Amino acid sequence: MLALLLAGGGYARYAYNQNQPDRIWLPLKLPEKDLQPVSKKLEEALRKPAVLSAISKELNLAARFNVPNEEAAVAELSKRMYIEVGEAFPPSDRTPAINVGVSGKRKEHALLGEISQRLQKEVSALFGIKQPASGPF
Repeated sequence: MLALLLAGGGYARYAYNQNQPDRIWLPLKLPEKDLQPVSKKLEEALRKPAVLSAISKELNLAARFNVPNEEAAVAELSKRMYIEVGEAFPPSDRTPAINVGVSGKRKEHALLGEISQRLQKEVSALFGIKQPASGPF
């Protein structure tokens, strides 16, 4: 009986931890005077239905978000995506930055990473930044 109670408690803790909030973002380090105008430009560019639809189709988000169709996946992606003026945390000190990313649950961490990498491609194309040959950054 005690073993069942401990196993149940362990599973409950695991399930609780997997449903905690999680966020993955790409910090764009910029001078402080450029943060607001660039964040507005990014917001307009990345929230376009064509961009969100392309990301959704490429990553098959309708199935992965468990929604019935592509439009619902685009709406869910738009709801989870954020573009905020904040700070980057390099090892030495905090730097003003624009954070572009997605939020979700901890159990979706791998999917959030894929979406943020795809957002990085869009941001790089918008600013004309050459993508590295491999790796997320």
